[in-house]
Amino acid sequence: MVITNIKTKNKKGSHVGIMIATIIFIGFVIFLLYTFRSPFKIEADKKYLVESLEKSIDGEIEGNILIVTITNSTARGINEDCLIVQTSDYGLSPEYSYVFVEDEDNEGVDYLFDSGEIEVSWEEGNNFYKIYHSPEEINSNTLKSSLTCQAGVIGSVENQNYYFESKIMTFVGNYSTNYTNLKNILSFPRGNEFGFSFDFLNGTTVGAELVEVDFDFYIKDKDVYYFDTFGVKKRGVLTIFVW
Repeated sequence: MVITNIKTKNKKGSHVGIMIATIIFIGFVIFLLYTFRSPFKIEADKKYLVESLEKSIDGEIEGNILIVTITNSTARGINEDCLIVQTSDYGLSPEYSYVFVEDEDNEGVDYLFDSGEIEVSWEEGNNFYKIYHSPEEINSNTLKSSLTCQAGVIGSVENQNYYFESKIMTFVGNYSTNYTNLKNILSFPRGNEFGFSFDFLNGTTVGAELVEVDFDFYIKDKDVYYFDTFGVKKRGVLTIFVW
């Protein structure tokens, strides 16, 4: 009986030992898999985070602009120095009260916006203009006076999103003063961190400083157009990095 009891006890002990060994082995395998994760998997995960974050940031610093193209119907007359269009012809909403006008070379053009009409300065040799309407504040030179306006021909009418310097600076302020709340607003997943910066055309960079780190991170640069505080459309670079 004593021997039988001893054998039974040893069997139980061997079962427990096997279970413990198995658990240790599985834990070790998981540790190895985590430690030696494929760099391609890490990059794919971070890339997804950046792309998702990019869309969220766009929603914070972009504003909608209605772009209307116009041209002339006949040759420019001797006394004609402007093209005129009615905003009712393309259903302009009242909140799109800010205007900016460009010629075919993307240069700012003088205009007059009053009582549902837009008069665009018509220069010799330029027969194509883009009118930007926005609810966001943009400013431009206004047309002081005109001689005779020719009725402009409306071409395309489309909505596009552009970055605005004012919105970018607001976002920078939120990042600096309330980072945790901003992560919640952007629905950025816990356990991850992010930074961003924006390079303006004049060489100024705002946002977080990218420093070298010893852990995995992913970075993306994107060339964009933005409207500065004077209503001038310029090129900039948005940089997003996550870790």
